[in-house]
Amino acid sequence: MKQIFIGFLFSFSSIMLMAQLPPIQVKDGQFIRNGKPYYFVGANLWYGMNLASIKMGGDRARLLRELDSLQALGINNLRIMAASEGPDTEPYRIRPALQPRPGELEEDLLQGLDFLLVEMSKREMYAVLCLNNFFQWSGGMSQYVSWATGEPIPYPDVNGKDWDDFQHYSARFFANKKAQRLFRQFLFQIINRQNSLSGMPYKDDPVIMSWQLANEPRGLST
Repeated sequence: MKQIFIGFLFSFSSIMLMAQLPPIQVKDGQFIRNGKPYYFVGANLWYGMNLASIKMGGDRARLLRELDSLQALGINNLRIMAASEGPDTEPYRIRPALQPRPGELEEDLLQGLDFLLVEMSKREMYAVLCLNNFFQWSGGMSQYVSWATGEPIPYPDVNGKDWDDFQHYSARFFANKKAQRLFRQFLFQIINRQNSLSGMPYKDDPVIMSWQLANEPRGLST
């Protein structure tokens, strides 16, 4: 009973800590924080989720040092890649992937993202979470196309393929209904996740300033 009570206190205190961070709102085309214009200096800490993992590739001590250094430089807004898809055997990939198979998410990495968001809250930093990628380094759109069609991904510089081959393949994501459905399934899972440390649903977390649907999407003719 004592352990349950202590755990409840930790979760409740974490929720209170994060709730104190005012949300970023938009009014008349202006970001607003506490009723005043919000301006930010941002950085692309795309690897933050993986670095926060307690498993392969993780190093929380390094993550905390980097967050402290960024804060000391005046950076208060971080862009995080909160999605990676496909088997870890594929080339040019973040490893491990958050979603190795459609609909299956690796809890170790999600707990890493939970940890990162809590630590950002402590430093009054806001997050932009990126949820897909046109390019191959996180799986992204090309992996969704491969899942939907069963076709191999034509990676550039592999088996005689070039960047045009890859980009036209990845752009098929925009018109493939099954690939779109798999992506929406992932969106539902991540947006509705409840932070394992703070207890706060991602969709209600003021640390998350915005959701970015994709990194560098390109509308190539398919």
